[in-house]
Amino acid sequence: MNSKIIFSFLFGLFVGFGIGYVITDLHYRKIELKNEPAPSQSSKNPMDEVHRQLNTFQEILKKNPNDYDALVHLGNLYYDIGQFDKAIPFYERAVALKKDPNVLTDLGTSLREAGKPEEAIKIYEDVLKISPKHWRAVYNIIIVSIKDLKDKKRASAYFEKLKDLNPPDVNMDSLQNEINQLK
Repeated sequence: MNSKIIFSFLFGLFVGFGIGYVITDLHYRKIELKNEPAPSQSSKNPMDEVHRQLNTFQEILKKNPNDYDALVHLGNLYYDIGQFDKAIPFYERAVALKKDPNVLTDLGTSLREAGKPEEAIKIYEDVLKISPKHWRAVYNIIIVSIKDLKDKKRASAYFEKLKDLNPPDVNMDSLQNEINQLK
């Protein structure tokens, strides 16, 4: 008899989760459909969508200049279209509100791409103070050390740290070869 009660309970629990999932999924699909432009309004140019999103998040910031998510989204949009100088101030404002290691890493990469490799290194080192096992920050320090600063000593030291972190999808042999080629 106990097994029937347990089975009924578990069956009811799974049915409840299933119904909840379907209702939630339908709700979010309805929201997405509401926000999609009509077919006649849609554009074939992806930059039109970027500009629409830029305008949307800038409007949000006019109402609330400290909206963390809007700041990060604007930084990401400018980052994605290669306008790193424009991404930097949004990332800086966002990390002033919340020290997220991933946003800090994007700030560091934006600084590097904007021709400020030493500032990028400092940001990546700040990431490691918050999150010592953040392998992307370690990897980025190595890349900046190799490509921009030609600093074999720093690249080698951080390479040892990266080996300990065992990052996915990083060709360690290739990275070691690049370090070895530095004078």
